[in-house]
Amino acid sequence: MTKADTPRPPDHAKSSTTSPPGRADSRRASHQGEGTFAIRAAHGGRPGDAEPEVEAEGAYSGEFLLRTGTTFLDIQANGPWSLSRE
Repeated sequence: MTKADTPRPPDHAKSSTTSPPGRADSRRASHQGEGTFAIRAAHGGRPGDAEPEVEAEGAYSGEFLLRTGTTFLDIQANGPWSLSRE
């Protein structure tokens, strides 16, 4: 599969694709459910201070940047999901 053939997230999905300050690594996420899919990341703070990395409704497949030093991921999903390094 070429980069042009890679499925893109739906228009209603949001993901962080601009590099935050410091080093960041690319991650790939997918979700097969019908409801909310969200990934929030805490960067050295408390889990309650997590910032959204991905927010989507329904099926999702896409990439996002995860800052080095992330200490906690909160993943909300109502179906099968995956998270991997690029």
